[in-house]
Amino acid sequence: MYVQHKGVAMDAPLAPMIANIFMAHLETTLMDRLLQFGITHYPFLMIFIHSLSLPIKWKTTIYHKPTFTGLLTNPNSYVPSQNKKASMVSMVNRALLICSTYTLLGTEFNEIRRIGLENDYPLSFIDTTIGIKLSQHRNKINRKLNKPIIRCDKKKIYIEIPLIRSFTLELKKKNHTPL
Repeated sequence: MYVQHKGVAMDAPLAPMIANIFMAHLETTLMDRLLQFGITHYPFLMIFIHSLSLPIKWKTTIYHKPTFTGLLTNPNSYVPSQNKKASMVSMVNRALLICSTYTLLGTEFNEIRRIGLENDYPLSFIDTTIGIKLSQHRNKINRKLNKPIIRCDKKKIYIEIPLIRSFTLELKKKNHTPL
């Protein structure tokens, strides 16, 4: 049975912040240990972390376990076309999210092409999927960059003005709204 000795409950408001602080601490201490042993790359789950150096600059790309066979659903099988497309889309999305440089992303796209061609997917289908997902990813990044960093929401303020005929008419002319 699992017993939690330290930490916060899942879905607690502070959980992501505390997890981020802990992971930053773990990364810096782990980084020192890895560099002491001369390790410059590290496979972690499906991410391959390499070029470890100080200050912390990591490059990440897709990591395939040694048991990875590269088999996908055959495009000629009696499986819905959405499932076949999803296998390619998921590989491209994963590459876009994990690869930290465009060079590594290009290498991973070539690996996706190789895997797709070995599984009899047409090159045009693979390249179209990569192109669509890459343009969607770029548009998403551009939308984030074009958003203003600081938002100033304009709030309406209502004030009471005593009725002084000449002042009220002059205010009405400047504001161009009926009083």
